[in-house]
Amino acid sequence: MNKKLLAIALPVGLAIGLIFVAAQLAAAGPAATQPLEAAPVTSEEPALFAAQAMSYNVFLPIVFNNWPPLPPTTTLHVIDKQPLDSVYTVTWDAVVFTPTVTHYTLQESADAGFSATVEYSSTVNSFPFTGKTLGGYYYRVRAHNMWGPGGWSNIEYTTVLTRHDDFDNPITGWAKRRTSSPDLNLLTVAYFSGTLRTELEDKFDFGIASPMLPAPALPYTISMLTRAINLGNLNTYGIVFGGNGGSVCPIDRSTSGDPNGCFFHYYRLNVIHHGGGFRYGIHRIDYHMGGEDGRGHAVSTELMAYTDLENSALGWLHWELEVYADGFALFVNEEQKAWIEDTTYINEPYYGMFISNDEYNHSYWEHDYFYVDPISATNTLLNRALLPITTGETRLELSPNDTE
Repeated sequence: MNKKLLAIALPVGLAIGLIFVAAQLAAAGPAATQPLEAAPVTSEEPALFAAQAMSYNVFLPIVFNNWPPLPPTTTLHVIDKQPLDSVYTVTWDAVVFTPTVTHYTLQESADAGFSATVEYSSTVNSFPFTGKTLGGYYYRVRAHNMWGPGGWSNIEYTTVLTRHDDFDNPITGWAKRRTSSPDLNLLTVAYFSGTLRTELEDKFDFGIASPMLPAPALPYTISMLTRAINLGNLNTYGIVFGGNGGSVCPIDRSTSGDPNGCFFHYYRLNVIHHGGGFRYGIHRIDYHMGGEDGRGHAVSTELMAYTDLENSALGWLHWELEVYADGFALFVNEEQKAWIEDTTYINEPYYGMFISNDEYNHSYWEHDYFYVDPISATNTLLNRALLPITTGETRLELSPNDTE
C-alpha cells in the first residue's frame, strides 16, 4: 500500500500539520502493509472470525483561534471637552491579558484621519499633558505585549482653551452672548492682532461678550487691560462676573426676558467715558426685561455709586476684581478702590466683558488681555473695611450709562 501525507485545511484557526510518520509504518514490517485476513473458523471458537489488530501513530493538528495572541482593543475615555490652561489627562481602560501588556501607545493628531501624528508611550492607562498649544486634538490608543500591538481604540477629541487670554488665538471662544439690541449684528466681537475688539453701533443698548468658560473655584481674580478706539460721550465698557449659564445663548431683545438665557443675572463693573474722563461704578443685575416694552434692559441694584477716576488718562487702563466667598474687591491700576459685601451671585461661574451706548452710538474698545486666575493665598493688603458709597437703589435701567 502506498504511504501518503494527508493535509487537512481547517476553516477556523491555524492548522499546523497532520503528519503520518512513515518511518514507524516501515518498522512494522511487510505484514503491516498486507490486507487484513480472517482467521479460519472452527467449531471451538464462538466468534465468527478473529481479526489481526494493527496500530499506527497519528499526530493531530494544533489549532489556534487567535494567533499571534495580541492584546485586545481598549476603550478611550471621554476627555474634558474644554481643558483649561493646557492641563489635562487622557485616560483609557486598562487591558488585562496574557501575555501581559508591556505598554500603551497614545496617538495624537490635529485631524480625525490621523494623517500626521505625535505618539506618546505609557506603562499605565493614562497620560498627562501640560503646556499644550491652544487648539483641537484627536486621540486614540492601543496596547502592546511581547507579540506586538493590538488594535486602535475609539477616537476622542478635545479643544484646549485658557482663562489666561492674550487673544492670540480665536479658538479661546470669545463671542457675543447678550444684547438689548433687536439685532445681534449691531454688536461685534473680533480678534485683531493679539487684541480683542468690542463694538456696539446701536443707541441706548448694551452687549456682553464671553468665552462661556467657568471661573475657578473661589477665590479667584479677574483682570483686564483696555483702551478706547472711539471716544464717544457716555460710551462704556466693563467686566461682568457671577453670571449664569443658560440653554438660550446668545440673547437679543426678543429673548431677553427668558430666565433660561445666559447672563440673565450677574455683577457688572461699568466704566463710562464722561466729560473727557472716566467714571466707574458697580451694579448687581438681577434680571432683564423682555420684549419691546422692556427693550431687554436690566433691573439693577447699585452696589457702588459712580466715582470719578483720578488723573483719568485716555490710554490703557488696568481693572481687577478679587472674588471671595464673602464678597469682592475692586482694584484700578493696582490700587484697591472698594470692598463689596454682596454675595448674591458670587457662586455663579461665568464672566465676560460689557459694552454700551447712550445717546451717541459707536462704542468701540480694544482689550489687550483678560486673565482669570485662582487665588492661592489671600491678599494680605486687602482692605475689607473699604466700603463704597452707594444708595443701594434698585431700578429698571433705561440706560446703563446713567451716572447720576
